Amino acid sequence: MPSETIKLTAKFKLKEIPEGLDELFSTYREIVNLLITYVYKNNITSFIRLKKETYHGLRKEYAELQSHYIYTACQMAAAIYKSYRKRKRKRKANGKPVFKREVVMLDDYLFKLSLKKGVVKLSTPNGRIVLEFYPAKYHEKFASWRVGQA
Repeated sequence: MPSETIKLTAKFKLKEIPEGLDELFSTYREIVNLLITYVYKNNITSFIRLKKETYHGLRKEYAELQSHYIYTACQMAAAIYKSYRKRKRKRKANGKPVFKREVVMLDDYLFKLSLKKGVVKLSTPNGRIVLEFYPAKYHEKFASWRVGQA
């Protein structure tokens, strides 16, 4: 029997934003931009090759971060560069790609979601922080599902 992966997105409105989250976002943006520069100079489109060539250096430089932040940053940088190359072929992109958004890609090792309690526990360099969110009706359909990336 073939298995299939279903990808859905859910928004969670946070009750309050705790201290230290801005630092995590800026550090992540910095890492992704370093990786994009590396990918751009070396013309790498493979996430596996990018991770193989840069992971250990970034682990030493950003020792306070959990390793999965660097892993997901490699995924994001490879995806951004692939998209950039497609757009450049269509003459819709100029210069070097730059990551400007305040986004962090999380995998299932970096956060724990509890729909019943209405909290997300997020791993940060300063330990786990608890983010409370307002429950929504559509969150109920995710109760029995395994959460992957966020």
